[in-house]
Amino acid sequence: MKKLKIILLFSLVIYLILIIHNKIYFTKYKNESEIIGIVTKINNYDNYSKIEINGKEKVLCTYNHNIDIKLGTKIKLKGNLVEPSINTNFNLFNYKNYLLSKKIKWIFEIEEYEIISNKISLKYEIKNYIIFRINKSRNKTYLKLFILGDNELDDIIKTNYQTLGISHLFAISGMHISLLTNILTLILSKFIKDNRKCILIISLILIFYMFLTNYSPSILRAGFLFIFINIKKILKIEINNDDVLLIILGCLLLYNPYYIYNLGFAFSFTISYFLIKYNNVLNCKNYFKGIFMTSLISYIVSIPIMINNFSQINAMSIIYNCIFVPYVSIIVFPVSLLSFFLPFLDPIFNIIIYLLELMSDVCSNYNLILIIPKMPFYLIILYYIFIINMLNNFIILKLLILIVIL
Repeated sequence: MKKLKIILLFSLVIYLILIIHNKIYFTKYKNESEIIGIVTKINNYDNYSKIEINGKEKVLCTYNHNIDIKLGTKIKLKGNLVEPSINTNFNLFNYKNYLLSKKIKWIFEIEEYEIISNKISLKYEIKNYIIFRINKSRNKTYLKLFILGDNELDDIIKTNYQTLGISHLFAISGMHISLLTNILTLILSKFIKDNRKCILIISLILIFYMFLTNYSPSILRAGFLFIFINIKKILKIEINNDDVLLIILGCLLLYNPYYIYNLGFAFSFTISYFLIKYNNVLNCKNYFKGIFMTSLISYIVSIPIMINNFSQINAMSIIYNCIFVPYVSIIVFPVSLLSFFLPFLDPIFNIIIYLLELMSDVCSNYNLILIIPKMPFYLIILYYIFIINMLNNFIILKLLILIVIL
């Protein structure tokens, strides 16, 4: 009961901060025709560019030409400041909310630009070098995906992954961070015997990695969870890991309440919470049984999110996750890292990617798509109460019956 009161109080604080946040953060720009800022992200398409800059606040800029500027460059833009429109059709993608989840309220339509300073900070120099190295690879699309978190996959391939229910494997998250921290721990332990120093170095690397991936919510969740859990162990703080996750959730919402509109944020925290809370169910000696149980729980707890965003679920996703999770986590992702540092492995990575896309293409022909109407809020609450009850008294048959009922 005490915990519930704390949660309700914290929710009220988040709501109040949301109001204050709107009044303070999003009032720095109004009708400016000229803005100055640091380039943080560039995407060049066939005949236009999208640029994110940090000025008085974060702004998404569009330009009707390709632009060749290094990240970290300070530029002055002239043009028109416009507010993105909301979705005109009910339940369709809301672009305005999507931008708000990235802490962006304005779109600036560039008419002309001027470079003010070419002096680039060290962190951006490193990121520019990584991008340069990646662009030299034949598999730059997947390297950008696994290293920088930039999803530039072909629309057909992307749709295949989404239909199979495995697109989460291509968003840098817990699986990738876990592998990265394990590799770093293995390497650093050979040279540094003090575990606390190892954790400090890994934590600093993770914070820099958050910068490389433009602070995506799933990376923030996975990175801070590693850092906070290890701080808890070092300081011997008596707190459950699921409570640590909730603290991270609260802190991120305090920073940007609009993260609630980010689909990756919703998936990441919902699935992670249940996997941590019911870790006892996942403790299987058999690796593939553990993968199946992880896929089953992840699938079931994410159903309301999938329904309310896509109006459909794929009943075959559990099986496909059992196939693709080991392949991506054990083979694809590690080899992507190796091919970045050892370019001569690029042909091997090319074959691995070819097999991945071939498997997804074949599997996409065998699906069991269920079209389900949007769930009202009260039904979502009842659904999770039911799920929690089943996991507290875990019987796999009940979970399978639930899927059949749906």
